[in-house]
Amino acid sequence: MISAVFIFNAKGDVVMARLLKDGVRQSVSDVFRIQVINQTSRAGTSKDVRSPVLTLGSTSFLHTRVGTMWLVAVTRSNQDSSVVFEFLFTFAALLKHFFLKDPSAPLKEDAVTGNFCSIYEMLGEMLPFGYPTNMEPTYLASVIPGLPQQKTGFDFHASLLKPGNDKAEKAAATAMDHSYDSRMVSWREPGIKYRRNEIFLNVDEKVHVTLDSHGRCLRSYIDGEITLKTHLSGMPVCRFGFADERSDTGLLDKISLDDFKFHKCVDLAKYDTDQVIRFVPPDGAFQLMSYHVSNKFMLPFKVIPKTSIQGDKMTIRISLRSTYERDAHHPYPKDVVKNNITCSNGKAKYNPAENSISWKFNKIYGESEHSLTAELRLSEDDGFSQKHAVAKSPLNLEFSMDMYSASGLSVKFLKVVEKNNYRTVKWIKYTTTAGSYEIRP
Repeated sequence: MISAVFIFNAKGDVVMARLLKDGVRQSVSDVFRIQVINQTSRAGTSKDVRSPVLTLGSTSFLHTRVGTMWLVAVTRSNQDSSVVFEFLFTFAALLKHFFLKDPSAPLKEDAVTGNFCSIYEMLGEMLPFGYPTNMEPTYLASVIPGLPQQKTGFDFHASLLKPGNDKAEKAAATAMDHSYDSRMVSWREPGIKYRRNEIFLNVDEKVHVTLDSHGRCLRSYIDGEITLKTHLSGMPVCRFGFADERSDTGLLDKISLDDFKFHKCVDLAKYDTDQVIRFVPPDGAFQLMSYHVSNKFMLPFKVIPKTSIQGDKMTIRISLRSTYERDAHHPYPKDVVKNNITCSNGKAKYNPAENSISWKFNKIYGESEHSLTAELRLSEDDGFSQKHAVAKSPLNLEFSMDMYSASGLSVKFLKVVEKNNYRTVKWIKYTTTAGSYEIRP
């Protein structure tokens, strides 16, 4: 996204440069100084800058002026300019918040040079691989040494207010009174009220599995996400922790969860120390986190198929052991003259339009075992190669299981604390569905 960030002073000198991607040199700053800053200095006013975007060839300079300083983001590809400008404006507000005693004062060169190391680390934390993220002051102050933590609030809009706007200043002051961990949260508006306070937590997992003809697992992983829908008044603080529903020990002691991705409202420092997810939720529906489980877990289905061919007769036998609702499909050869399908439970039928057998269950109880046998008589036009190609085709499963977690993840507790101490109705739901679930004969 962003290849480099430069901070210029009023004369056009580079005060700070952070190169984020290969192929970008610091000498590219000369282009911006000549094309924008020098021309603005000759004109004597910043109003003569015709556009906040300068594009030369494949390189674009997106810039804004804050006090006497220029903040410039360099991109080398076609990017969403609104995202880049949102980063620049937030970066400017953070500089004022952390390094100016009076956030309404103009940003000057000594504020940057006097805090060079902290600002340089901020850029690295906010722009991993050039993508804007982690721009909350609470998080930055917790991971970057030297950032001041004495301020009691941060409001992006308040830092950009024009003097004399009484209504805006009053609204900003009201917002600053509501704080989380002694700092302002920008993702939630203050003053939210509900007659019935509720929180809905959904754990959704997709299981991806490949099995061989003997039921052995060749590949397996789970992609999961936790989504919330909150109807909560005020500025609540929510906390929940994980548990392994198959034992008394914690989930993270047995199951390794890789590639955690959290919403910006999560207090990462609290999670690192106590493995408790603590956050002030946005209002309404949002994704709190996503995760990827790549190690061993209990498979929801064990399917063993067997196919035999004798002349024009093909026999398919499927043994199924499962716990929840599922839907299995086995490919059929074309030109089936006659079929005889029997199953111990559920309903199975031949679908001529799809050339497949469909075996459906409305409900399967735990640790139960079922079987299907299909005898097919093919026309003489079906060659030997087609019969064997069908015999080697994979089986596909589609299923949806409510209140079941394939990874073993479960919510041990969910707490909501708010200064008004109201009663909260809590709902927790688990859903596991099939991603790519194949059995290779």
